[in-house]
Amino acid sequence: HILDDLRSNNPTHQFVFNPSGNLDGIYVDETLLQHMLLNLLSNAVKYSPAGGTVKVDVTRQDNTVLIQISDTGIGIPIDD
Repeated sequence: HILDDLRSNNPTHQFVFNPSGNLDGIYVDETLLQHMLLNLLSNAVKYSPAGGTVKVDVTRQDNTVLIQISDTGIGIPIDD
């Protein structure tokens, strides 16, 4: 539902969600996870040009869930 909200508020951006592995039975603090994802995704939108793509990859391997968010913004300079 976070991506749905971002899509409706940012119609010029593309959002891609790529789940991988069995994501059933994952127990997390839902409120904390929502705050974290909203912060990261909002920054990705904020620093990406209009028409840019924000991608969310979620992968589960055994007891680890990896969430990667990427965008088409300018990024952080290497010196920083």
